[in-house]
Amino acid sequence: MRSVYQIQFQSAVILALGVHSALAQDIESVTMKTEVEVRSDMRNRGVSESLLRPGARAAVLVAHESGLTGFAELSSVSTRQYLGGRGSRISLAGGYRFGDPDGWHFGIGLAADLYPGASFDAPHSLDPETFAPTDFRRTNYNSSYAGLEIGWGALETRISTVTSKNFVGASTGGVCGTLAQFSSDPTATFNCFGRGDQTSRGSWLIEANYKFDLGNNLSLTVHAGRQIVRNFPEASYSDYSLSMAKKIARFELSAQWLGAKVRTPALFVVQEGDRLRRIDKPRGVLVATYKF
Repeated sequence: MRSVYQIQFQSAVILALGVHSALAQDIESVTMKTEVEVRSDMRNRGVSESLLRPGARAAVLVAHESGLTGFAELSSVSTRQYLGGRGSRISLAGGYRFGDPDGWHFGIGLAADLYPGASFDAPHSLDPETFAPTDFRRTNYNSSYAGLEIGWGALETRISTVTSKNFVGASTGGVCGTLAQFSSDPTATFNCFGRGDQTSRGSWLIEANYKFDLGNNLSLTVHAGRQIVRNFPEASYSDYSLSMAKKIARFELSAQWLGAKVRTPALFVVQEGDRLRRIDKPRGVLVATYKF
């Protein structure tokens, strides 16, 4: 069977809503900031997007004093996870923020993640007599989101929902097809296909972050998140991270510990040659960011 969807999650709307916190102190009429970054592992919500290898990203953040914000990002991803693609993800987002950055503040936003050229073929049903995978269809990974933020000072809570047909390829073919390929439990595969042809529109991503200012340009950020994948409970998972960051002039250097608690490990493996690699296991990550 052809390689199918490997579950990866990205919600650019979270980044769009978070722009305000970084820019609120120096917004005039319009403020634009650019940053480039290299990472030892391109982790997103606890899960590797780069098959445990180094990667890079570049982003532009724009904010108007009215509260309107914009965000654009280009980042590297693994072509073994985003099949047939060009090894990149383009994230676009816009939002509106209001309130007191040091007190209660709120935001709303819309976003889209685009994976140029990336798609996969996977079965959407099983033959009723032989139980062999059948009804192969092509699905892409492109996703769109709408989100809401509520924060108090250094505490940020965000919730976003998937408005596109599928959530980064999480369809019957993506989820059930991956189980058929990698799961050792045939019951899980039968149960998944037994729900019929489903999409994951309406999935939810929830997170909370708290940033401790330790002084001397040093900070510690604690993160906890939950991904609820509609129609595919086996794909839902939680994630966590700790990040210690140090600002030095225009650079920010950070050391992070990230991981995920998944319900179905078979949905978080990638085949690389003869090896199956888990992309959800806890791991330390080093990050270097340069801000223009």
